[in-house]
Amino acid sequence: MVNGYSGFVPPEVEYRAQTEVFNTFPTGASLTVAKESRCPVIVVLNVGERNGIMDYSASEASSRIAQLPSGTSAQLVGSAWLIQLGNGS
Repeated sequence: MVNGYSGFVPPEVEYRAQTEVFNTFPTGASLTVAKESRCPVIVVLNVGERNGIMDYSASEASSRIAQLPSGTSAQLVGSAWLIQLGNGS
């Protein structure tokens, strides 16, 4: 797991550096870091407000989806886009 969940948090320095890059998704840098992680990468883009905080608007999410490289799959499930980048190999 790259970004932490369910109580697991990767090493602090690595986590902060990766978070900064992943927040620019789907830039070339974020896709490179994802590939280098060598684990199956699934990105979730939540559309709308969650816990009182706005994640992505529908147009922001659509813009990011349009920038994905070929071979990437994206599926809207409820209010979230699930994006499968592959296995990093």
